[in-house]
Amino acid sequence: MHLLRIRGPLIRRRRVRVRALALGAVVGVGCIVVACASGDDSGAGEPAAQRPSNARVLALSEIKVKDLVEACVLRTQWSRGASDRCLECLAAAPNPSCDCSRFREFAGACAVHEDARRSEGSCTDAVDTCARTCGKTDCGCLERCYELAPRCRVVAGVRDGCVAQVCAEACR
Repeated sequence: MHLLRIRGPLIRRRRVRVRALALGAVVGVGCIVVACASGDDSGAGEPAAQRPSNARVLALSEIKVKDLVEACVLRTQWSRGASDRCLECLAAAPNPSCDCSRFREFAGACAVHEDARRSEGSCTDAVDTCARTCGKTDCGCLERCYELAPRCRVVAGVRDGCVAQVCAEACR
């Protein structure tokens, strides 16, 4: 709390950035909670191991496209890439499985590949920030972001290929 009492332009800027990041995290989590709470979730009272789930983690050998740019090219061909269902899939597939019935068919399907990307030391905040600033279909921009991180590009390509494959039906 002492930092909040210190005055100065540097301290204020940091405080604003932290507040903005915290607000973004709360809004993102709130959206997922609202989406889960608004659906009919018949497995809500069951232990996680007993809940039915249609989502299946895709093994590396099952992923058809394992390249960052090839996965991006697939996304450029989607006609429903901005639809709610597509955006839900894009958000849920690389993240841990959600117990919501609304996301069961794709939630967590690529989580193991996202974990591998997060574990890769060359996947730095700078690379992530660069990739987030690119449009999902700006393949040249994505390629430039990963130029100096070839190992990160490999694991991100597997993750993106998995997500593109899992979400193809919702997004095409």
